[in-house]
Amino acid sequence: MADKSKFTRKMVDCATRLTAEAARAFAEAGVQVVGRYLGNWAKSLTPGEVQAIRQAGLDILSFWESNPTHPDYFTPEQAKSDAERAVASAKAIGQPPGSAIYFTVDFDAQDKDLPAIARYVDVLLDTVKEYAVGIYGPKRVVDYLAGRQRRPAYFAQTCAWSGGQLSDHADVYQYETDQRLAGIAVDLDLATADAGTWFVKRETGGMTSRSGSPVPQISQHRTLYLDAVGEDVRLCQRLLYRAGQHPGPIDGAYGSGTMNAVRAFQAANRLTVDGICGPRTWAALESAKQAERPLLERGANGQQVKDLQYLLTFHKCSPGAVDGAFGERMEQAVKAFQKARGLTVDGKVGPQTWGALLAV
Repeated sequence: MADKSKFTRKMVDCATRLTAEAARAFAEAGVQVVGRYLGNWAKSLTPGEVQAIRQAGLDILSFWESNPTHPDYFTPEQAKSDAERAVASAKAIGQPPGSAIYFTVDFDAQDKDLPAIARYVDVLLDTVKEYAVGIYGPKRVVDYLAGRQRRPAYFAQTCAWSGGQLSDHADVYQYETDQRLAGIAVDLDLATADAGTWFVKRETGGMTSRSGSPVPQISQHRTLYLDAVGEDVRLCQRLLYRAGQHPGPIDGAYGSGTMNAVRAFQAANRLTVDGICGPRTWAALESAKQAERPLLERGANGQQVKDLQYLLTFHKCSPGAVDGAFGERMEQAVKAFQKARGLTVDGKVGPQTWGALLAV
């Protein structure tokens, strides 16, 4: 039996455009997340609706759905079309990069249908770069895709065609369909704190929703996943170095090195090890103390020297090639950094120099 305790947020999804009044009514009923559709259809999210939802204090979870109700739909060509149209629609309504778009598998998929669905998902992953890819579908689809080496960032599981079972991999669980709230037809869902939503509340803890249920502490930063880019990725990389990890270049690109460093940090801090820098990981990184680093000087070799080389490069004191060897050029780069920071200029990297290099 899957653990439902990870679902901390009350959510609904609907195919109706919400007015400001409806959005407020949802919030008053304790809803924290609204699932809505991207696209150019009568059921699709509009910029005006986005503002109404935001003003009500709700988060948004984006879905893309054309006609994924039969096996023949899931072709590479359809995936590319869906990906391009979904991204264009997300940009048009101001959805921030790094948040998720969930693509739907809305039929009772059988085992024989799963390889085609997987190929469809591979094309989505190849095409969608600015947003995280999520998949909505029954348990069989979620479990199959979650077990592959290339997998989406998020999963939403419907209760339909799932035999009353819940996947361990679900970030969103649609547990009841065809309900009404504030006169609007909705499906009822539960969501984890990090499910790829956008307009996340910036609560500081200790607060409750209007329904009286706890509101989880959410980071002010967006959730970072593989291939994300930006200044927030650069900040994540610097915090990882401060915490004693080894993310590689401080370049604002969330590649495999950064993801593996996040995984190592999560394991060391008893967090869910998924390589995704979500709210809990951000909070732990920001509160982490500076890790101890060894004294380094000319002649040293190894990972700590590589870390030093990446840090000096970030601080515009080029040490030359990142090769893990502390040579003459490296020593000169350290001295240049020390002089610029008003430190003792000796070319050795001890506590004071490490502290200046790692300060965020």
